[in-house]
Amino acid sequence: MYQHPIWAFWFLIACLAFVCLPFTPSFIGIDLMFSHIDHDEYALIFLTSISFLVLELSALRIYARLFLGPHKKQTHPIAYRSS
Repeated sequence: MYQHPIWAFWFLIACLAFVCLPFTPSFIGIDLMFSHIDHDEYALIFLTSISFLVLELSALRIYARLFLGPHKKQTHPIAYRSS
């Protein structure tokens, strides 16, 4: 994120759009999918919710690994785990 803050911002927006947050059109599709599940289908509700939770965690983890990791050049200061 240090060298490419604009790329990092747009990649974060793309990750948030991928996980269907309410400011994106994909949220409507997720809402329609949940509205078509009947009220007595608890297993389907549970599995769908868990799958979207895993999707959200994996997308934000990809963002963190790409843009929030240690810098390639070792001349920049880093925070050590003991501090």
